[in-house]
Amino acid sequence: MSDRPKLLDAMEPTVWFGSAATVVVFCIYGGLFTEHAADVFTATQAFIADRFGWFYIASVSFFLVFVVWLLLSPYGKIKLGKQDDEPEFSYFAWFTMLFSSGMGIGLVFWGIAEPIMHYNAPPLAEAGSHAAIMESMKFTFFHWGFHPWAVYIIFALGIAYFHFRHGLPLAPRSLLYPIIGERFRGIIGHLIDILCTVGTLFGVATSLGLGAMQINAGIGAYMDIQISTTAQIWIVGLITIAATLSVVSGIERGIRRLSEFNIILGGAVLLFVFLAGPSVFQLKLLASTLGSYLSGIVELSLWVDL
Repeated sequence: MSDRPKLLDAMEPTVWFGSAATVVVFCIYGGLFTEHAADVFTATQAFIADRFGWFYIASVSFFLVFVVWLLLSPYGKIKLGKQDDEPEFSYFAWFTMLFSSGMGIGLVFWGIAEPIMHYNAPPLAEAGSHAAIMESMKFTFFHWGFHPWAVYIIFALGIAYFHFRHGLPLAPRSLLYPIIGERFRGIIGHLIDILCTVGTLFGVATSLGLGAMQINAGIGAYMDIQISTTAQIWIVGLITIAATLSVVSGIERGIRRLSEFNIILGGAVLLFVFLAGPSVFQLKLLASTLGSYLSGIVELSLWVDL
């Protein structure tokens, strides 16, 4: 039997403490030197977008082509589990969990904010024009359509295949096994897991922060609740508690039911907006902009703002 505490047996200490230390350092830096941190992060983002934006666009487009080929090829019939394994959940349950995890609160915020942002400042059309309406929806479909899901698929398929078919850890490091062999269990694997953990945490924190601001603004419009950092902290805390209870309850009892509730609630909101809004205009806009997105997907996939 291991002499280590049970808590350490349930995790990889190097990755956990390494990720926690990295996050704490960033939080201290951002909290104590806010303006300097904002300047550094803004400059870093601008540098990456300017110098490597083309690589990012080309990579994501390649991922999309690859997963489509994978789907249509004989490899698409390979089970991620053992040959005699059967699906644990229905297609609907899997869809709700994947959609809620893949899009989540980001779509709640940017599903509204992004079309408005592009309408007011479109990349190519005149702001506030009919062309801006078309362009705003086309770019929104592009950013939330096939391409991001291709990235998710590439990452998830690799981890799932090596875990369920070959018994490797359910962690990003397992993707390195075909390249570096058993060395993926060492320091290189630790660094990859730390990078992915911190990146995921920051992404979730950003989406959660934007979502909390949106919830606070919505509640504040109808109730006597001020739009403030304190209110948003309470909102984040309540969401975190709900998410934690869902995870602790397990996939069957917690995550699946919460995801199905999310989809049903989202469908109800969609139906309400459709019935209460200009329904015919919405249908026309959906048809025309979806067609514009699909017909121009190759151009969009390789378009870089020069």
